[in-house]
Amino acid sequence: MLHAKGPLLSVDVGEREATDVDIEDEQRAFVGGRGLATKLAHDRIPFDADPFGAENAVYLSTGPLQMSTTSFTGRMNATGLSPLTDGLLSANAGGYMSRNFVDAGYSAVEITGASDELLAVHVTDEGVEFEAVPELEGAEVPEVTDYMTENHGLEAEHIACIGPAGENLVRFACIMTYENRAFGRGGLGAVLGSKNVKAVTFHGDSPPEVDIPQETQMELHRHAATADDMMKRQGTTAGTAFINDNFSLPTRYFSEMEFEGVDGIDGDAVESKKYKKAACSQCAFACKLPTRDEATGLETEGPEFETVMSFGSNCGVDDVVDVMKSNELCDRLGLDTISAGDTVAAYLMSEDEFGNADLIHETVEKIAHREGVGDLLAEGVARCHGELGVENWSVKGLEFAAHDGRAINGQGFSYAVANRGADHMYSTTLRVEYDGEIDPVGLEGKPAVVLDRENRAAVRDSAIICAFGEDDYVTEGVLEALFDCDYDDFLEIGARVIELERHFNNQRGMDRSDDRLPYELPDFEAALDEYYELRGWNDDGTVPDSRVEDHAVADDRRRDTHDVALRKRRPGAVQLADVPSLDGHVDTLVHLARPVEELTLQVGTLGGQFGEQVADGRPLGQFALRGLRSHRLPHRSEALQLDVHRRQLLAPPSCKPAVHGGNAHGDRATRRGYASRTPVLRRGPPVGRRVVCRARTGRRGDGG
Repeated sequence: MLHAKGPLLSVDVGEREATDVDIEDEQRAFVGGRGLATKLAHDRIPFDADPFGAENAVYLSTGPLQMSTTSFTGRMNATGLSPLTDGLLSANAGGYMSRNFVDAGYSAVEITGASDELLAVHVTDEGVEFEAVPELEGAEVPEVTDYMTENHGLEAEHIACIGPAGENLVRFACIMTYENRAFGRGGLGAVLGSKNVKAVTFHGDSPPEVDIPQETQMELHRHAATADDMMKRQGTTAGTAFINDNFSLPTRYFSEMEFEGVDGIDGDAVESKKYKKAACSQCAFACKLPTRDEATGLETEGPEFETVMSFGSNCGVDDVVDVMKSNELCDRLGLDTISAGDTVAAYLMSEDEFGNADLIHETVEKIAHREGVGDLLAEGVARCHGELGVENWSVKGLEFAAHDGRAINGQGFSYAVANRGADHMYSTTLRVEYDGEIDPVGLEGKPAVVLDRENRAAVRDSAIICAFGEDDYVTEGVLEALFDCDYDDFLEIGARVIELERHFNNQRGMDRSDDRLPYELPDFEAALDEYYELRGWNDDGTVPDSRVEDHAVADDRRRDTHDVALRKRRPGAVQLADVPSLDGHVDTLVHLARPVEELTLQVGTLGGQFGEQVADGRPLGQFALRGLRSHRLPHRSEALQLDVHRRQLLAPPSCKPAVHGGNAHGDRATRRGYASRTPVLRRGPPVGRRVVCRARTGRRGDGG
């Protein structure tokens, strides 16, 4: 099967070091893009990492088609631990950077560590340069482009950067490229901001070579160029009126599902402001929307449909120019328009100010700079809804996209189970419901549909195909020809990607209780049971370790930290895994649901058999591991039994798994940090024959 080529470039901005890493095995197993980055992130980011800590990483990655001239491939992937959802998350951006990225010779770049000064990282096929850029502190995205052009001769298509929102750690800050294309969802711009990285640039002339059938590429170009498709004129806004007519357009902070002012913000309204055609790199479809308002001189890219919802109907705004202004502000400041618009809508509801465009634009500025009420809103809906006195319209901390699941129930179910929360692109179940292929009402048969659409989306994002080409243009047959594979094999890769994301998030405490919606759907619990069964997961929404082990690749580079691994097995029990020696190196640290301040394993010399089997004949001492995430323990110290022969740690009956109630995320919301990359490992003198584990807990929010 065709896959991405070129090594991983691992960049530690704290140490100012860059290293090439061979990842050919991972590329073969996961193709590229989201799949490759998910595998790398799962294996290299500690499960207990602070999203804003040096141990977190951002992975920028491409697929093999970015090394070609194929239509619908002018996109890139970004992956990391989200400060908004507290889980592993991928985002996708179009534009022109993908070709410049591969010209530097890499298929993936890892940004880790934390700099003590504001940096620009310049990646070329000749090396990596770290440039201190104090003059860019607080700079907006166009100002970063101007600086790079004037000082390095690099135009916008070479640059990924953050705006003030990323520097100020707004939890839904995004990474921008080409000034107006965004790795939008989940706050990865804030992760770069926490690392003091203002920009990463790419330039070179050493693209890895791939062998892609020219005939298939040209046929796809012809189809894209000649198709009579409304999206070529109106982009994603083409379906706005249709969606409104189907009562699926969130309005006034989700209090309604139809907007009476839709004519002022629909596809026709946006098209009336379009002043030229535009496309992503190498794409003949050309669905982009450069818009201009002649009266004010305002120019922007879009708005896309989701922005029309978030800053239009959901804020009670019926003037496309006002939506254009909100869009332009978010692009300049580096904000995800969906999360920003929904959060502003929550604020408008609390103030009874729907339709107040001036207040909306003022609030967006305050969010990006964390000024006044903007400091609260910068935390996102899940963390601020209580203080605002409004409902929590998010899933797993991610604000809702359009396409209201109360009208199209399969899409609603997909919002609930999606690993990154309420995002419409994780499973485009909405398409088969809107098209009438399945009944939009009810959940009968929907778990299988959602599963299939999730796997297909993971394939799309790993090959890195534009979502608007996946069904009608880059069909299963086209993908089989391009990648020299069977599409069913592709779907198996997609399933592995979903499972690795879920497994990572399970280790951070996410489970069935997080697969929740702020509204009811018929037979929802039964549908969850069916979905988990189809996936082969546990009925609590966790992935069996055996399935993750099946996804290992040859010469697996599992994280090198010398940590003790605790793997969740069932309520009341965890297991020590991958422990060649408690006195030496161990491979992994796998965390459970909630933080404890200190976990102490007291182990003694239990005789020759124990010493030989577990400690390689060396006496065992006392170990204390700080900052682990474990079961919700009682608020008193209580012994846990360790079966050294089965390597299993058994919790007492009073030690229950931590859960999240309903859709609330306040417990995670109140936590600003987690453990350091490598927990402190202390060894003391032998303590005799008893083997016990004691945990000292500390209350953090509702989680305990």
